[in-house]
Amino acid sequence: MFSAIARAAPARILSLSRPTICKAAVARTTLVRTKKTLATSSRNKDRGDDENDANIQALLDKEDLTFEDLESIQEGMDKEYNELVDQMKPVSGKPETPKLATSEAEMFGSESFLIHKQLDQVTTTSGQPSTPGSLKDELGPNFTEEQYASHIVHGRGIHPPYFHPQTHALPVATIHFRSHHPKLLSLFTHFSVHAASALGIPTSKVIGLPTQRSLWTVLRSPFIFKKSQENFERKVYKRCIKAYDADPEVVDRWFKYLMRHEMGGVGMRMVKWDRMPIGVGAKVYGQIQKELERIGAGDKGEIKKLGAQIVQEELKAAQGGGKASRRVITAKVSS
Repeated sequence: MFSAIARAAPARILSLSRPTICKAAVARTTLVRTKKTLATSSRNKDRGDDENDANIQALLDKEDLTFEDLESIQEGMDKEYNELVDQMKPVSGKPETPKLATSEAEMFGSESFLIHKQLDQVTTTSGQPSTPGSLKDELGPNFTEEQYASHIVHGRGIHPPYFHPQTHALPVATIHFRSHHPKLLSLFTHFSVHAASALGIPTSKVIGLPTQRSLWTVLRSPFIFKKSQENFERKVYKRCIKAYDADPEVVDRWFKYLMRHEMGGVGMRMVKWDRMPIGVGAKVYGQIQKELERIGAGDKGEIKKLGAQIVQEELKAAQGGGKASRRVITAKVSS
């Protein structure tokens, strides 16, 4: 300890131009220098005690320091060292796992949601209560994930979504997402899967598609500086979600919900498949044929009457002096 002080203090003293230095300044300078030389002091332990004592005595004689000053400096350094050791000590004991909330009242507190007090007796069209209450009391002990997902539980969106199992593995819809910002894309796809889970739609996990990379090289300056060029790059990140075994009305509601709450900077392309029974093509074709036959049968008689009327008008015009007169012939065609 004293050897480090003896080596650091003379170097600092020789660099100063003033002949006298106050005790506080020397003590502060010695403390800073001593901290920097603690790491290298272990490599110089082979020096003798006589040399260390001589350096300490020279420092005391030159700067008018006493052993009390050095002891106060050492006490301050020991105090700092003990504080650092206390901060670096590992936490004893196993950390407690936080318990998951089972209701909005446990998570946020009932007093924070004043609107719930006005909706105590209001229920939705599906018969589910609008107030949070206790989910265990509402759903019973043996509730399914579909029943739990259909309830409003604030704060569930921060957890990974629940993927409902597929029943028949029939694809009903596909959504493609495009964005230049991967963070926004990840956030909105997470929101979309949570919305599908709340509606009971079995979906796949978010599928990562290849990133589209475009590169342009343009001249940085014309004329003699045209050899200096600059590259511009654009990346389009892509994701995909597939939905299975869902009713078309539920899929439409999912699409409308996503379009209403769409995120800026993220584009969507939605594809939906509607399944019809076997033989629907022949049925629709027969209906169209009957309609055409009904329209065609009425038009034939009207066209014949109109043709006979035109012939009579032309014959009268020819017999009346060969002067053809322009007349407007109207005919009613039944639809």
